[in-house]
Amino acid sequence: MLRVAACAVAAAVTNVQAMAQHYQIYSISMQDLDSDAYGLNNAGQVVGYSRGYGGGGPDLAVLWEDGQLHVLGNASAVDINHLGHAVGRNSEFLAAMWEDGQQISLGTLPGYAKSQAAAINDLDQIVGEATEGSFGRTTAFLWEDGIFTDLGALGGADSIALDINEHSQVVGQADTAGGFEHAYIWADGMMTDLGVLEDHLTSMAVSINKHGVIVGYSADNSTTAPCIWDQREIAELPRLGGDAWTRPAAINDVGVIVGTASSNELGERAVMWRDGQVIDLNQYVLGTGWVLQSANDINNRGWIVGLGRREGRREGYVLIPDPSLEVGSLISGQPVDVQITGGTPVAPVFLAYGTSGFGLTYIPPLGVELQLHRPRLAARGRTDEQGDIMWTLNVPPGTSGARVLFQGAQQGKTTGVVTRTIE
Repeated sequence: MLRVAACAVAAAVTNVQAMAQHYQIYSISMQDLDSDAYGLNNAGQVVGYSRGYGGGGPDLAVLWEDGQLHVLGNASAVDINHLGHAVGRNSEFLAAMWEDGQQISLGTLPGYAKSQAAAINDLDQIVGEATEGSFGRTTAFLWEDGIFTDLGALGGADSIALDINEHSQVVGQADTAGGFEHAYIWADGMMTDLGVLEDHLTSMAVSINKHGVIVGYSADNSTTAPCIWDQREIAELPRLGGDAWTRPAAINDVGVIVGTASSNELGERAVMWRDGQVIDLNQYVLGTGWVLQSANDINNRGWIVGLGRREGRREGYVLIPDPSLEVGSLISGQPVDVQITGGTPVAPVFLAYGTSGFGLTYIPPLGVELQLHRPRLAARGRTDEQGDIMWTLNVPPGTSGARVLFQGAQQGKTTGVVTRTIE
C-alpha cells in the first residue's frame, strides 16, 4: 500500500495518536555496593559513585558506558561533558576532573581548604564551591585553564555554583546583604539576584540550559516549591498532589525538567516536567522491582539518571526511552514524511504498517512484539549517529478513509503505535 520515496526533512506532526512512552531501565551499581547516578552527556556516558553496602567504605567514582561500569578511583563524580571529561571531588576533598580515565586535581581557591566541582560545560569550564576549613565560609568558583575565579555573593558571605551552560552563564545560590539565600545567575562578570516566589524567603537555581532557561526552587518556612526562570522571570511549576516539597534537579535543551518530589505517604519519588505536566517516573518502571526516588539529570535524548531502590539496595539507574515515531498527515496520492528518533545509533531500523487494527505479532529476527495485526513492511534503513532516521512514503491515490497503523522496530526495541486516517 505504501511506497518509500527519498529521505526528506520530517513535516510537523499533527493529530498523533501514540501509545504511552516506554523506557528501559539499567542499574548503575557494582555488586554489593550502594550507588547513585548523578550526571550524563548526550553520548550516553553516565557518572556517579558507589560505596560499601549500607554506606560503609570509601566513595568510588564510576563511569557507565555501553552497559559497562568503570571505576575512576576513590572519589565521587557528578557531571560529564560531551568530550567525556567528568568532574567531582577526589579523596583529598578537592575538586577533580577526569580525562581519558586519568584524575586531575584542580586544587582550590587561595586561602580555602577544600573544594567541590559541581558541573562542567563543553568548553571545559568548571564550577563549584570552595570551603574555608571544615565548616567555614563557602564561595562559588569558576575554573578555566587552571585559573580559579571567585564569583562572590549577593552582598552576603556565602555562595555556591551548581551549573554552567555553553554561554558561560553560571547559576547557584548566594547570600544577600539581608541574610537570605537567593538564586542567582552569573554572566559577564556580574552576579544577578533571581529573586523568590511571592511571600517566600529563599530560593536556589540548580540548572540552566543553552537557552538560558533556569530551574530550581523557592521556599518559605513551611514548603518548597519548584520554579522556573525564563527571561529571568520566575514562575512556579506544577506539583504532584500531596507533596510536602518538590525540587527540580536539571533541565535539558528542549525544556524537559527532572527532579524529586516528597510526600508523607509515598516518600521521595523521581519526577519529570514535560509539556506543562508533572509526571511520577515510577509509572514507567511498574513491575520491575524498582522504586525511583530521585532524578538527577536528563540529556537531550531524554535519558534520565538518578537514585532508586531495588531489593532493599540503593542503586543508581539510567532510564532510556524507547525510540519515538512521528508521522505526518496522510493525504491520498500525496507523500508523507515519517521520522524515528532516539533509536540505537547506526543500526538497522524497520517501519511496519497495518490496516486491520491492533494485535500482537512476534518478530523473531528482532526479538520484539509489534502491536499490529498482520503488519507489513513500509520502509527500512539505518539510523544515523544520533539514532534518528527519516523517510518519505507515497500514499496511493484512491485510499481516502482508510485507517493505517504505524510502528517502528529495531533489535530488542519498538516505538509506540501511531494511527492515521487517510484524507
